[in-house]
Amino acid sequence: MRRCNERCQRAWDEDDKYGFFRYHDKFNSLLMQSCRMPILIKLLDELENYDPITAFSKENMEHPPVTPREIALPSRTRRYEAITEHEGIYKALAQRNLKAYRKALQHHLDKVEESCLLGVAAYRMKLEDD
Repeated sequence: MRRCNERCQRAWDEDDKYGFFRYHDKFNSLLMQSCRMPILIKLLDELENYDPITAFSKENMEHPPVTPREIALPSRTRRYEAITEHEGIYKALAQRNLKAYRKALQHHLDKVEESCLLGVAAYRMKLEDD
């Protein structure tokens, strides 16, 4: 996990969006698999492949493919914040500090939710303008 976050940071430094997402996804996958909860893992896998735009549209609109992570991480600023959040999660796990882990994970999930809601609203407005 530490290496994934270091590589995310390097990709961010180099403005390599695709490299960032590759290691960001690997970090999340390692975290998800470590919970050893098959139903949760299946649910999270489904969410990763979920298209929040067409799921709520009444028509089959043409639009570029979009994933929740692209909506949740739309900018370099948000991607940098995610690196910091992942670092907090990793440090708490490495220290085996359950309280710090829960706090770091909840903070990350709150930021993801906020970013997703803003991202979906912005994306839908963009579609309406086109």
